[in-house]
Amino acid sequence: MAINDEIVAAWNRLQMAGGWAQAAESRVTYRSQVVGGVQYIDFQGSVERADWLMDFNFFPRGGLHGGYFEALFSVFNELKITAGLPQVWAGYSCGGAFALILASEIGGLIREPVKVFTFAAPRVAWKKPLNQYPNVEIYNVLCFKDIVPRLPPKFLGFQENIGDQMTFYPPKGVTFINGHSPQTYTDFVEKLKVGGEA
Repeated sequence: MAINDEIVAAWNRLQMAGGWAQAAESRVTYRSQVVGGVQYIDFQGSVERADWLMDFNFFPRGGLHGGYFEALFSVFNELKITAGLPQVWAGYSCGGAFALILASEIGGLIREPVKVFTFAAPRVAWKKPLNQYPNVEIYNVLCFKDIVPRLPPKFLGFQENIGDQMTFYPPKGVTFINGHSPQTYTDFVEKLKVGGEA
């Protein structure tokens, strides 16, 4: 499967209703499923006010964005990562941050290939880049006019996210205010479906 097709498939999974779970003690909304011998773990972005509080709790913990680190590892055992299966992890906004942290923290413990697709993910690494492993491929999709991938700011010590970056330029009318909208990303993915690079 070509990378553009995988990006489209990852975004389409993130937009699907049903099957989402949220741990009682966490702000992480996820869906974990095995399809065709591959485990897919998808993470949703911020929806409620409590999610935004987690987004702004960026005081570092273990070299990572503290709010995301704490939220993800409070739900880690519920993800039920299946040994022996290739993994595909995807997330939008803070969901992308969760996928990146998961890849950095446990990607090297998994022998099978791991692919990570993030859309509009904020920065998660503080002072040093995330861990990278040979079995883990990371693809970050972001809108040039989306402010979220520029947060938390570099002057606070946060690093650019690792992996291949696909930045797209939105049509006229998209601003730094609405550049983070899921619709902006849906429009980009629709262009990938019909003809390659958008």
